[in-house]
Amino acid sequence: MYWVLEFEVSVGDRLKWTKYLAQLSRRNGQEFEVYAIENGQILIRYGGGKTESLSGSELAHLDYALVSTTYGAQGKSAERVIGALDRQVGRESFYVTVSRVKHDLRLYASEALARLIERTEKSRARENPSDFLRPSSAEKSNIQGILDRPRKKEHRRVNPVQQEL
Repeated sequence: MYWVLEFEVSVGDRLKWTKYLAQLSRRNGQEFEVYAIENGQILIRYGGGKTESLSGSELAHLDYALVSTTYGAQGKSAERVIGALDRQVGRESFYVTVSRVKHDLRLYASEALARLIERTEKSRARENPSDFLRPSSAEKSNIQGILDRPRKKEHRRVNPVQQEL
C-alpha cells in the first residue's frame, strides 16, 4: 500500500528509492544526493557519479535516506553509525553494524555490556523466527481442535479496489 506524502527537498539532501523500478534502473533502497534544483527539476547524483533530472511523477516512491536497518546497510558504508542493539543481536548483525562506519561509531544496548558481548560471540545465522514461537499446551490443544473441525466453504465478494490495498 502506498500513500502520498509531501516533504521538502533541498540541495544536499540524501534520498532513497522505496520501490524497485527495473525499467528506470532504480533499486529499492538505492541512495542518491540532491545536488541542484533548477526550473522545477530536481537534479540528483548517485554514489557512482551518474546523474538524473527528476520532476512530477518521477518523484514517486522516494524517501529521506536518514536511517537504515542492519539488513539494508549491508554493502554500504557511512560517516557515522548509531547502533541500537537489543536481545536479538548476534555475531552477523553486530559485524554488519560495526563494520559500516568510517569515522564515528556509537552503540546503545538494552542490557549490560558483558551480556551484549556474550550475544555477539554466538552466530544466529541458522535461527528461524518460528524457533522462538513455542505454543503453550492450552494453545496446542486449541490449534489441534481448530485443525480437527470440518471445514465449510466460504464465499465473499471483494471490491477490486480493496484487493489492491
